[in-house]
Amino acid sequence: MTNRLDTAVDRRVVTALEVVIAFLVSATAGWVLVAPVAAGYAIGGTRGELQLVATSRPLAAAIGVVLAIATAALLSRRTDTRAARPVSLVGLSVIVWATLVSDQVQQVEWVIAQPYLSGVGAGLALGGCAVAAAGHRSSSAALAGGALAAFLLAVDITQTAAMSEGSGSTAYSLDGLSGLVAAPSWWLLLPAVGFSIAGAMVGRRASNALAPQPSRAVVSGLIVVVAGLGTNAALVAHHDGWAVAVPALAVFALAVMFAAYRLDGRDGQLLLTATAVAAAGATMIAGAGMTWIGVAIVAATLAVGLVVGLRWPRATLALVLLAAISALGMVATNDLWFVDGIRYLALAPVAGYALGSATRTSAASGVVGVSVLFVPTALSVAGQGSESDDYWGNLSPVAMLERGMMSPTPPDPRGLALVMTLVVVGMAVALRVLRARRPETEPVSAA
Repeated sequence: MTNRLDTAVDRRVVTALEVVIAFLVSATAGWVLVAPVAAGYAIGGTRGELQLVATSRPLAAAIGVVLAIATAALLSRRTDTRAARPVSLVGLSVIVWATLVSDQVQQVEWVIAQPYLSGVGAGLALGGCAVAAAGHRSSSAALAGGALAAFLLAVDITQTAAMSEGSGSTAYSLDGLSGLVAAPSWWLLLPAVGFSIAGAMVGRRASNALAPQPSRAVVSGLIVVVAGLGTNAALVAHHDGWAVAVPALAVFALAVMFAAYRLDGRDGQLLLTATAVAAAGATMIAGAGMTWIGVAIVAATLAVGLVVGLRWPRATLALVLLAAISALGMVATNDLWFVDGIRYLALAPVAGYALGSATRTSAASGVVGVSVLFVPTALSVAGQGSESDDYWGNLSPVAMLERGMMSPTPPDPRGLALVMTLVVVGMAVALRVLRARRPETEPVSAA
């Protein structure tokens, strides 16, 4: 009896450890792929060099996502998936090395190369961790939750930390050179490495949630990445042009639906849900700005939503709530800041609930599902204002192929809210069709 009790306790400890690892590694890799702009950066170089700097962020994110999907697909083919933890550790080691070197190197060539190197590390870390988490709903949900936390908080944490340190730059600071992309904070990166080492030492064999055809996930991931970069580039070239933005959003939404339907079973529901989350947050995550208390509130409510989604999953209801949050942006009121505050605070728990309700996926499909949170797409720049009239924007071509997080406030917030609401509704309809056409997949362990 005592031995059984000890075994149950040990299993719970290992399960808790795996949940923590999944969240920390996913949040760290997600931070790298989001690539928040460092506060007070100053870059001097030729026009060609600055263009390479500008395009390094989105292209590095795309490379990292594709590598993560391919890594998960390859590892999930193995009968013994214990190699997943070491692969994830290798990826984290690459991120650590790139972060350490960034403090010493001051050449513009490194500023260009660093996002790519970190993106490769993030891809290995996320892909390996996804395989280790597959087969357990709590670990899979923690992986999705870490990705969502990075999506919602990486930019704001970077800005908040900079304000706390009182950093900044002036027009005369161009003779100094600092990295464009803010590396993950050490208080996140070091625990991710430490817990991953502990997980590797435990040595429990990961559940191999092998998809019938892992290659389907790779193809679906490529569809999302190519459609994302294509629509992103089209919108950047036609800022303020709804005649381009609306068709581009429609193209991307259709590409996501097609990619989701290609995945096995109901694996596509996570991709549809994450796309709805990205659309609902498109008007709010662009430099929202907050204090450390606000960061803690968002993180805590996100975790609560994730747990509720695991316990009482209602994927369609979650997307309806996301559509309501997005639709609130169309409300005309003198207290618009109050409405936006409610929307932002509601986004984290509802988004967490949505992802928690849709985490029953294989390893590679799980990475495809959260990929839309990191790859620049039409969702991240549609309706954003042009920097052509901005004095500082004319000093550097950093606006090229940008993310919405680098852009100013949308010039037409109500129009953007309407369009993104339609995207969320479209994802909800696609999810209903998917669930009606596909049988329930085999249940996975709740551990």
